Amino acid sequence: MEICHPKIICLVVLLIPAFCDGKGLNVTEVKHALDTGKEIVDSIHKVSGFIYESKDVTDVAHALKTGMKIVDTLDKVTDFISTLADLADGAGEFLSGVVSIVELVMDLTGGKEESPELKYLRNLSKTINTRFDEVDAQLSDMKKLVEWSSVLAPYLAIALKVRAISSDYNKLFTVPTSVLETETQYFIKTFESGYQECGTELYLGFMEDMGSLGGNLLESAMTFYENDRAKLRSFMKALTKLLFTASQVELGYFAAKNSSDTPLDIELHRSQWEDRFKEIVKRMLAVDQEVELKWKDQYKQDINRFLLDNRNENSSYVSDSLYVQLSTKYFWRDWLVILSDHVDNQYDRNQFYEGYAHSDYGKDVVVTSLPMANSTVDKHEMGEMAQSLRQTYYDKGTRGNADLVFSWIDPTVRYNYTKHGAIGVIHSNKNTAFNARSYTDAPSHSWDCSGQHCMSCDLLNCERLDVFTLCSNYYVYFFG
Repeated sequence: MEICHPKIICLVVLLIPAFCDGKGLNVTEVKHALDTGKEIVDSIHKVSGFIYESKDVTDVAHALKTGMKIVDTLDKVTDFISTLADLADGAGEFLSGVVSIVELVMDLTGGKEESPELKYLRNLSKTINTRFDEVDAQLSDMKKLVEWSSVLAPYLAIALKVRAISSDYNKLFTVPTSVLETETQYFIKTFESGYQECGTELYLGFMEDMGSLGGNLLESAMTFYENDRAKLRSFMKALTKLLFTASQVELGYFAAKNSSDTPLDIELHRSQWEDRFKEIVKRMLAVDQEVELKWKDQYKQDINRFLLDNRNENSSYVSDSLYVQLSTKYFWRDWLVILSDHVDNQYDRNQFYEGYAHSDYGKDVVVTSLPMANSTVDKHEMGEMAQSLRQTYYDKGTRGNADLVFSWIDPTVRYNYTKHGAIGVIHSNKNTAFNARSYTDAPSHSWDCSGQHCMSCDLLNCERLDVFTLCSNYYVYFFG
């Protein structure tokens, strides 16, 4: 039995992420994996005659958690950005494991018998490589969702080359030892025939450097995805998986090529990729922040296009659908969407700190938003104010002037932008549909202001008196 160098102990835990199914960790499987890893380490220790302190077992457990985070982090969408630090910290350790496992596999060339320990490690390596191969599905989504352009086309071609050479690399962990030497030489020659720069080109495209192909991947993706933050995160996740695959293949090549006759500085290349992944994390965080800040201009373009595409739909449908689109794309903000029939301007008055009002296709749309946080609307206070407005409205008997009704609202409320994102008065005849966070659209004339961030109420419950007399009515709303 061949004795493994103690440095490969960490390899056991770097390959354990295969037990993570991407939907959460199975406690039983994790415990079994940890126990299995400990048995292998103990076996190596015994055969080698080395005496290790008990802290090595603790190191194995720690490395297990570090290794798990790499694949697990890349499988997350919502938490992907917030866990990038774990990815950067674990990349170096993972890449060290890649080099070690290939070096061990090379010892099997010539049909040497494979020890149970090394067979176990090869199987785990094959499994984790499969986890990274799941990027194929995301590549398919890229082809559908990203507009083909002169910028993206050459990089997608490189991505396909990485997938191809990765297939040859994975054979090092699957073929019988009797043909391992042949497959190794084929992998080396294939890599040298035009794949050496694939990882570097992808990296340069990921960063702001134009590289030899020209164009910047992330800048282009921002344009094609119309600054959709969630889609950009998925795009960056797919690219990161590709870069991990490219780095594995490149380091695997150097480890397979390395020999006493032609020694290679593998550590130099491993260290370079470790530094690259740290820069990649910084770049992703910067892009995510940049996209977040572009929402003010982008959401207005989204609204205009949506209204054009749905110009023949009723207010309720447009309000529902537009609210879903905005709250999904700009998920870090709370939204208020009001759609109503276009009538004379005197029949509504809307005031907001940051918002958008537009009239077209026979519809009036009012959209405003606030940073996602707890509501600042004091419903008790607003309820008292609404009651006062009702009484004033009843006493005045005003008909048809929204500006006048709006003027009755306490000035400290009307102009307190730090507390209220929007305040408005809308006539009931405008057939209004309304959507806000935690609020299910209610039919016109029956707003119940049950939303977390929004309150609305009618100023006068009127009924038809006769065929000649209609009692006008207004709704007032507060959003904060």
